[in-house]
Amino acid sequence: MKNDIVLKAPDKRKKYYIDSTITKRAEQYNLDGKFVDVYTFVMSSEIIDRSGEVVLIDGLDTTKFELNPVMFYMHNSMEEPIGRWLSITKTDNQLIGTCYFNCLTEESCLVKSLVDCGDIKATSIGFRGKKGSFKDYNGQPNVWIWELTELVECSIVNIGCNQDSLRIKELNDLILKSGRTISSANEKALKAIHADLTKCHQTMTNWFKEVGMPMEEPEDPEDMPPEEMPMKFQELFNQKEAEILELNNQISDLKAENKALSATVRTYTLFGN
Repeated sequence: MKNDIVLKAPDKRKKYYIDSTITKRAEQYNLDGKFVDVYTFVMSSEIIDRSGEVVLIDGLDTTKFELNPVMFYMHNSMEEPIGRWLSITKTDNQLIGTCYFNCLTEESCLVKSLVDCGDIKATSIGFRGKKGSFKDYNGQPNVWIWELTELVECSIVNIGCNQDSLRIKELNDLILKSGRTISSANEKALKAIHADLTKCHQTMTNWFKEVGMPMEEPEDPEDMPPEEMPMKFQELFNQKEAEILELNNQISDLKAENKALSATVRTYTLFGN
């Protein structure tokens, strides 16, 4: 945003930072067969920022952004992206993002090194306002509240407009699940699959009852004559049972991770504090 302060390093210092191998406090993630350092930031929050505005997280549309989640330095979209946002999550009135640096340009390598050594730790979102109005907010009168916005990009910056938009310490294991956050859409899809398999399980259960077959194999399979055991249906039944069990485990893990994430984000520790 226009309020961000630009602090550029002299050219003679760039070589030093590009050659730096400092990578402390960075998690690693397997991106297309290559392990890269990943970093987690608060991208935005519902505080009154330095421009006197508030961006409501629930009203921040990230749909288009997720199709092209590029990351710039200081909102400079005229230059090549310095990396990409791997995942974003809305939680506790904050937008949390995990990113990586592509290190394909001098600027990307320089900014990554500055983040690694702790000299840069801020982010800033670029957004398009759709609906807003003046309201009283947290005891302050006439605060401009952005109720509906569209996220366009999110940059690494020297000083951000939102005071909360800083790097988060040791939160990557909660943000990423196999490299991706399970979004609400994916969670719905997972539950739909679970419902279909449950329906299939019930149908096969009813079939076994109709033909008088036991629901489980006897303790000694030799007690049942082979001709009374329709193997194809039994194998399919066992397969669906295993799939349902696996999906139940995934849903349980998802609920536990979401609970842990919510608890952790409330008490996150910012670098340098």
